Amino acid sequence: MRGIGLVIVHELAQGAANKEGIQGITETGAQLFASSILNPRNKDTGTYSGATIPRWVRVTWREGTTPGERWTTGKVVGDYTVQVLSRIPREAFDLARAGRKRFLVLTFRIRDDGVDFGWMVRLQDGVPFVTLMKGGDL
Repeated sequence: MRGIGLVIVHELAQGAANKEGIQGITETGAQLFASSILNPRNKDTGTYSGATIPRWVRVTWREGTTPGERWTTGKVVGDYTVQVLSRIPREAFDLARAGRKRFLVLTFRIRDDGVDFGWMVRLQDGVPFVTLMKGGDL
């Protein structure tokens, strides 16, 4: 799917240990998100205009990394592939495209033993944003 405003959130699940060298890489090899250290205080949000929704995202993290080289040092201890496109119904894409100020939010919540995935269609019609539709694990 193309041409939708997209927000990507990756965050640590409540009670999960801090993660080092975390990356989310799509099936095309594009980096969707990354954090040198992910902890309960530093969730990350990225925004994209006219983005392509990935089919899947491979999420990895490491232990024993070296500062400044967190994505290439240490040992990979978390390695999970999250199906994305197939888990979002066509109605959600239609709703996101149906009007201005609408966008799709993809959230990756990192646990110690896996990754939860959720999506929602939101409308920016003041603050707070209005959630029009949602699904997934969250």
